[in-house]
Amino acid sequence: MDAKSKLQTNFIGKLFGIDAISIEDKSLVALKKGRDVSKFSIGNSMCFATYESMIFGGRLVLKDNNHKRSFKFLKSDGAIEFLESLNL
Repeated sequence: MDAKSKLQTNFIGKLFGIDAISIEDKSLVALKKGRDVSKFSIGNSMCFATYESMIFGGRLVLKDNNHKRSFKFLKSDGAIEFLESLNL
C-alpha cells in the first residue's frame, strides 16, 4: 500500500479510536491494529471529501446521499496527497 492510499491518526486518535484510514476497492477503511473495523463506500459519492486542520489534528469529512462520516485526529503528513487520491 503506497503512502497516498493510507493516512495515519495522531497519538490521540490511536488512544480513542483507529490507527489509520486507507482507500481500498472504492471504500474508505478504518484500521485498528491492522484489522478493518469499519468501511464506508465512496463509489457512489457525489461530493468531494474535505480535510480540515484543527488544533488536535485533522478531520476528514465525507458526505453521501444520506450519510455524513468524519474521521478525526488525523496526522497532517500526507493528508493533501491522500485527499487528492480519494477525490479522483
